[in-house]
Amino acid sequence: MDLPQCCSLFLLGKHEIPFGLGWGWYQEMDYETGGGLPVNSKKRRETFESAVSSVTSLLESFADISPLENVFLLSYASGADVAMEVASRITFGGCMCFRGGDSVKSSFKKTDVLQLLGRRDGRYSGTRAANKRVEQIHFDRDGQMGDSKEEVKELFKWLAP
Repeated sequence: MDLPQCCSLFLLGKHEIPFGLGWGWYQEMDYETGGGLPVNSKKRRETFESAVSSVTSLLESFADISPLENVFLLSYASGADVAMEVASRITFGGCMCFRGGDSVKSSFKKTDVLQLLGRRDGRYSGTRAANKRVEQIHFDRDGQMGDSKEEVKELFKWLAP
């Protein structure tokens, strides 16, 4: 596969997860008790929508630099939830997700999506548009980010024209 000249931009979510667990894109848990927030929790919905709006605006700003069909998101966990929701709202090159996405119920009418999932990862169950790819590839691993040769190979096959 011939790769064009490109650059990468890495972003971390703005919500620091307690217990030294890193950063998230929206508040999925009650940081005082450590318990998960229900999907319909006001705090979870508001912080999720804020993250989706921010990433959508950022991607739309790239249109001055490059056609959005040349922009791809590679995401993990809560970032995958956000990336998949953005993919349901605007058209860009594609969205590759490790874990995450199971709470997204929007349909993908605009952007292709690839989910690389482990044994216990949730599955996207929303509507798929016939003219766009929403692929799920399952691997025998737990929740870590995929790093096997097989997963990288699938990622590049999906990216190839």
